[in-house]
Amino acid sequence: MIAASTLATFAAANPTSATALNHWRALVKVSDWKTMEDVRSSVSTAKMLNADRVRFGIAGGRFRLVAPINFRRGTGQPAASETDL
Repeated sequence: MIAASTLATFAAANPTSATALNHWRALVKVSDWKTMEDVRSSVSTAKMLNADRVRFGIAGGRFRLVAPINFRRGTGQPAASETDL
């Protein structure tokens, strides 16, 4: 997980990203992604960049967030919806 302080710092500098970043963080906290297909079932526009990095469009694609994901460990619990990302 990317540190909340990192997301908050970015959102402070880019206010139009704040709501979408908060939504993304909440989505990740409740997701249990073990494969890229799991990620895409939650966020259809997510793109796998390599074996452990995924790119997410934030605020309708105005921003991009590249996040490491350890698919062997998973990310949490049942996935939420991509609405508002």
